Amino acid sequence: MDFVELQVSCNSDFREILIAELGDLGFDSMIETGSGFNAYIGSQDYKRISLVELEQRYQDVADLQLETQLIEKKNWNQEWESNFEPVIIDTKCAVRASFHQPIPGVEHEIIINPKMSFGTGHHATTSLMVRLQLNTDHRDKDLLDCGCGTGILSILASKLKARSVMGFDIDDWAIQNSIENAEINGISNTSFRLGTIRDLHISEGFEIVLANINKNILLDEMDEYIKHLRPNGRLLLSGFYNDDLSDIRTRAELAG
Repeated sequence: MDFVELQVSCNSDFREILIAELGDLGFDSMIETGSGFNAYIGSQDYKRISLVELEQRYQDVADLQLETQLIEKKNWNQEWESNFEPVIIDTKCAVRASFHQPIPGVEHEIIINPKMSFGTGHHATTSLMVRLQLNTDHRDKDLLDCGCGTGILSILASKLKARSVMGFDIDDWAIQNSIENAEINGISNTSFRLGTIRDLHISEGFEIVLANINKNILLDEMDEYIKHLRPNGRLLLSGFYNDDLSDIRTRAELAG
């Protein structure tokens, strides 16, 4: 099957947000580049979507430029392996792939082979969540990871001595990737489920709830996050702009 490669050039602050936007449109593989990232979709699926609205919304604020080309199916693993470099966050947490050498001198080392999932710690939305987690007491607490992606935040939670970790995502490839990455890191107290927070009918309560998604989903699902938060628990959110903070705060206050 032929694929369409969408070459995205953008401001680095918007990279992961645009990845999420394109994921919602049906692009199912992303490879970061020096100027942004490349996104891939089957040629038949590409014919059924429009990028006009996306371009209009982000062209100016994100300095967005898009180019497309038709390509034959690629070896995705080979592509991301050539672009994925280790990242160190606050000198405490290192994120690397299994083919990288171990990184000495850090408290927590996480091995992530992202495949078609995103969440390697490179973008601010992920690295900020990692920083929040590093400054949050996880010991003997139950944690919920909403939109787990590669499983990076779930794996860190386990390394920070969380009692149990449940992650979920709407993409089956993200669930498989999270499971594989947890196994690579020797993590055994995580579970990953396919679906939305409403689909899964989760009955458990959690001391910590993580949601690194985007503004619209955070606003829509805020009541669900609060419903699963135990008394005196902490809700950690990321994936929105500074200008969105007032909307997020207002919605959180309305949810109690």
